[in-house]
Amino acid sequence: MKTIKNILLCAPFFGLFAVALPGCPNEPEEQPPVETAPLEVICGKAAECGELGEGKTVEQCAAELAPAFDALKQDDVCGPMIERLESFTACAMQHSTCEELDSDDEMTEAHPCFEERERVQQAVDEANKKKPGASSGCSLAAGFAMAAAASPPSDSDSECTTADECPTVQCPGATGTASGCLNGYCMTEEDMCE
Repeated sequence: MKTIKNILLCAPFFGLFAVALPGCPNEPEEQPPVETAPLEVICGKAAECGELGEGKTVEQCAAELAPAFDALKQDDVCGPMIERLESFTACAMQHSTCEELDSDDEMTEAHPCFEERERVQQAVDEANKKKPGASSGCSLAAGFAMAAAASPPSDSDSECTTADECPTVQCPGATGTASGCLNGYCMTEEDMCE
């Protein structure tokens, strides 16, 4: 999941780096734009880069990611940022190879997604104006949703509608416990602790 995490969880979204976004390097402009839904582009690149769990299809990944992103988009603080982040991530995914996404090269003004990245930074700044530090929570939620959508189909047979219905899990090295309900099934320790 390094490629996706670089895009979803890295620098500008936490306010750590204002200029460079690791994981989205330069790419020649000769690639035609992809006419696919952004989440399918993101999941498609994850599959191409070997980051989808065994047995998970691009369609399943996008179908699982859509409700999480839709819920985040409904939030007054996170919504505009997640919309820009989704658009930027899809752009970066369609204009970069797996190797380029894993590198730490800086994005230059010549990159086809540079303006999108600038719009994400503006949305991050707006989210932080509304609620200081909000962009970190929004980015974490988006990253967690992507990790869950890319993980192998759950072995859990426990159906749920809320996380309260699921057993708690303590990840190695974590001080607390958590439980989760994703797409109607309780998340397993593997889902939670990956």
